[in-house]
Amino acid sequence: MSQLDCLSLKYSTSHWSCDYSASFQSGHWHVITGESGCGKSSFLRLLSGLLTPGGGDILLDGQSVCHLPPHQRTFSFMSQANALFPGISVLDNLTLALHDDKSSHQQKSAKIHELAAMLKLDAALLHRLPSSVSGGQLSRCNLAMALLRPCSWLLLDEPFAAVDRQTRLSILSLLREWQTTNKTGILLVSHDLDDIFTVASDVTIIADGKIVENKPLRDALDAPGNLSTARLLRAGLVHLTSSGPVFIRPDHLQTSRSELRCDETYVESLVLKEPRATRIGSSLRIIDLAQSIDVTVSAPGDFNGTIWFDRRNAQRLGPL
Repeated sequence: MSQLDCLSLKYSTSHWSCDYSASFQSGHWHVITGESGCGKSSFLRLLSGLLTPGGGDILLDGQSVCHLPPHQRTFSFMSQANALFPGISVLDNLTLALHDDKSSHQQKSAKIHELAAMLKLDAALLHRLPSSVSGGQLSRCNLAMALLRPCSWLLLDEPFAAVDRQTRLSILSLLREWQTTNKTGILLVSHDLDDIFTVASDVTIIADGKIVENKPLRDALDAPGNLSTARLLRAGLVHLTSSGPVFIRPDHLQTSRSELRCDETYVESLVLKEPRATRIGSSLRIIDLAQSIDVTVSAPGDFNGTIWFDRRNAQRLGPL
């Protein structure tokens, strides 16, 4: 088990600054999410050593690694940019990731081909130049490069942006097996709820250059600590009241007053302005762009544009 601690890790430019504090354990799969431009990629680049912090520290199992260059840190980083050299084949690029491996050439080649098959990359593709493969294939080639490097932590910055949903879910499942076998910690930056709900054991929310939530996913879904978390995870309904935003879990929502099982004095209603509702089995997916509402509720009856909720279970949210 490896422990990664960020202690007030600071970075700033002429127009933006960040300050990160959080702890991560390698037995967990941490998915990092947040709005565009909030500082997710900067966080991974600081950890990997590609950015120099203006203060704070990074501790790996209690030892500072801030003074180490990227190649001496036991982190393998896959950025959003293509990391393959354009003038050599994909296979030669992947072989470079094994330059410290003392195995024979045949053993290295076997390791690469096995990983390529796991990532659904055709063996013939390995002999092509990076410029001759598709965007989705190139993403998987870069992921293979990151997986081949020996590491205690794998840092993935939106690795599946160019990959179709079915292939992405398949790779995520395989990565979960790879993590279990290799005992490696994973920090995955993603905007995609599929990624979060498929693999995350823990979720980290970044807002305005700060980590505002870092907890088990189940806890974040049931009791988000702030407005950013509630909106990003869309686990329930955010209701803006005169005294501030509140969060109501889906099991405390109903779309028909007759379905309520509580005293009328505890009931409030929310009338949506421009709802779009889609039936999914016995549930109803409701989106109201006018009020930034996106929620799935149990709705056995017809939906008339009104949601009722039990305000005894409304959780006050922080302002982020």
